[in-house]
Amino acid sequence: MPEEKIILNIGGIKYETFRSTLTSQPETLLGIMFQDQNECIKNSVNGNEYCFNRNGEVFHYIMEFYRTGKLLFPTMPIWDEYHGPKSLIDTLKKNLIIFKLTNRNYFLH
Repeated sequence: MPEEKIILNIGGIKYETFRSTLTSQPETLLGIMFQDQNECIKNSVNGNEYCFNRNGEVFHYIMEFYRTGKLLFPTMPIWDEYHGPKSLIDTLKKNLIIFKLTNRNYFLH
C-alpha cells in the first residue's frame, strides 16, 4: 500500500510530505495530530490538505526539522506584513512553540 501523502497549507504556502515524516516526531503538534489514534482531531479542508494560519515562509525551517531531525536557525530578516521588518528567528521561535518543537535536543546552530 502506498504511503499516505499529506499537504500542509501554511499561510497559503503548501508543503507536501508523508504522514510517516510527521509522526517521526511523535511529541510535536503535527506528530500527535497525524498518529492513527488521533483521527478525530484532524480536520482536512480538501481530502488530505490541512490549513494552519501561520507564517508559511518560516514553516520551511520546521518542515526541514521533520525531514532531517535537526532544527537550524536562519539569520536573515523577513518582512512581517503587520509589523514591518522583523527577525526571522523571532518569528520562528513563536512558531516552534505553536507546533510544540521546544525540546532543547532539537536545536542545532
